[in-house]
Amino acid sequence: MNNSSLLLIFLTFNILLLPLTGKAQQYEISYSLTTKFNGEQNRIEYQQLISNKKSYALYRAGANNSPENARNVDFSDPNPNSYVIYLPQEKSITYTAFIQSEIFIVQEQTPLFTWKKKEGTRLVQGQSCDEFKVSFRGRDYTLWVTTDLGVIGGVWKFVGLPGYVMAAYSDDGEVAYEVEALQITEQSIPNLDNFVKKDFTKITSWEEYTKEWLETNKKLEKYFQAESDDEVELSHQIFSVEIIK
Repeated sequence: MNNSSLLLIFLTFNILLLPLTGKAQQYEISYSLTTKFNGEQNRIEYQQLISNKKSYALYRAGANNSPENARNVDFSDPNPNSYVIYLPQEKSITYTAFIQSEIFIVQEQTPLFTWKKKEGTRLVQGQSCDEFKVSFRGRDYTLWVTTDLGVIGGVWKFVGLPGYVMAAYSDDGEVAYEVEALQITEQSIPNLDNFVKKDFTKITSWEEYTKEWLETNKKLEKYFQAESDDEVELSHQIFSVEIIK
């Protein structure tokens, strides 16, 4: 084989790789959570940086939650209060969770559920997506997953599938996660070690977190029952995306 043939093979090989390597990008993605519990609608905005190595999302809840504030988050902030980090190579997800005003850092191994691919397809923000079904912590979901971005991850905890989860809708209509915008970015993703040094946080497992969550809510129920009129029947119900029993 002469040098001209070798050069032609080399060039052809690299041309074939271009579509694949071109997808190895880093993205900034805006997505939202909309909940409809007991007739009341609430919304949380997330801003996410994601590459093939890790995903980092910040979010705001409460009075500071708005699309404008979400888009203006500071990814370099060394002390974020609300975040989700996914490390696909380590198969782990780390995120903040709350029990009243106390902040916890929860770590879990992924994937957190099994999935089943369905026949449906649709476009989400211009990305071709396939339909998947999952059951996750008390709810059944329809997920829309794309391989167009060339990254593994997704909205919230919907990670570990073969692609990026662009949207997740609970079958009961109470929970919806949706990507609203995405763009290629060169912003660096901070190191997880920067976020686990705060004195008021606890690094815990999901099982430990749910145990404390249930204990705290039992105490609250007893407190409100003690403070209420004996002739009044107290109804105590807490709504959450993950149904904890």
